[in-house]
Amino acid sequence: MKKAYYVDTYSHGILHEMFDASSLKMFASIYDEVEYFADITAKEHLVKMLGRMPDNVIYHKIGVPGGNWKIIRFWKQIKAMYNNCYYIIKASVDTTVIINYNTMSAIYLINWITKLAKKKVLVVCHGEMQALCIKQNTSFLFKANKKFFTSDKTVIAEKLYFAVLGDIIKKNLRLYISKQIYDKMLCFDHTAIFDTIELPDNVKSETVLNVGVIGIIRESKGLSKVLELANNLKKYQDKIKISVVGKVSCDKQKLQESGIYINEEFGNRFLSRMEMYRLISQLDIILFLYPKDGYKVTASGSLFDAIDCERPILALRNDYLEYFSSKFGSVGNLVDTYDRLEKEIVELLNGKKYSVDFKLIKRLLAPDNIAVSLKKQLDYIEL
Repeated sequence: MKKAYYVDTYSHGILHEMFDASSLKMFASIYDEVEYFADITAKEHLVKMLGRMPDNVIYHKIGVPGGNWKIIRFWKQIKAMYNNCYYIIKASVDTTVIINYNTMSAIYLINWITKLAKKKVLVVCHGEMQALCIKQNTSFLFKANKKFFTSDKTVIAEKLYFAVLGDIIKKNLRLYISKQIYDKMLCFDHTAIFDTIELPDNVKSETVLNVGVIGIIRESKGLSKVLELANNLKKYQDKIKISVVGKVSCDKQKLQESGIYINEEFGNRFLSRMEMYRLISQLDIILFLYPKDGYKVTASGSLFDAIDCERPILALRNDYLEYFSSKFGSVGNLVDTYDRLEKEIVELLNGKKYSVDFKLIKRLLAPDNIAVSLKKQLDYIEL
């Protein structure tokens, strides 16, 4: 019987609930029995998305600190390091340990424990891989541990493997990681559980084009370009409304001076999925102004929110969005320049429409479909 531990030492509350729910369901379709370790708040939101826990999944409670204070984030990493290593030691030799999220700071320790325990471990990589190719403000410990992925001298545990969310991400990482890491890297596409929330009636204005930026707005997600775009479109301010759907962690005054609308009820905190979808449902188009190199080695969770709400996107062309569109179908329109993006918004104001088969995209991204290719990879490396 094929067994797995699914260890989530990162998620708390609604954080990453869509990916967690869908990836757990995906692994549950690959393994005969899955023991799921997570915070009770993450588990409750996951069950809400799935409807019920898969029959072959057994839940175990672990504590994950919530909150975004610096000391809490630090304590969260310490606990994650301990728990990830503890469950590698605890697992039986015939159990695969799936680490759903990992801090770069723990990778040497995980490698060492995996060598000693001789257990089968799969580390799923997310946004931490961006630090390999984009300069980021990270801790000394984080920076020191990046060498694990880049140095040819690193001796990797025989049964330690890694996974990233898409073929294009693995391809792009090849420039930044050692050959031995690349050879031990699997990939599967970001799965999703769709249509779990009944969307409100369409309340979009017939006279105003509602354009939205969703998620936390900051420079790494194109803040300066959002401001530039809003300023350039001010002459259409009676016909084009640009708004932010999500927590605003930058200077609100700058946004408002540019004519960007901030919902005062929701702009100061993280939104529940219902709150976020209520606002997204009022949009005509969703903007993705990520820098072109911003999503070379990580997937975009906001894209899946747009798909779930069946709202087309308008985005600057980047590797991940282009890869996604070619594999699963267009979700709107990708353009090459900011000038073209501005012109496209004016054309949408004048009646242009995008044709998107959201129902097909949702079927292709179902956990059971994504599990097929991942299972072949797992069988090939005999995890």
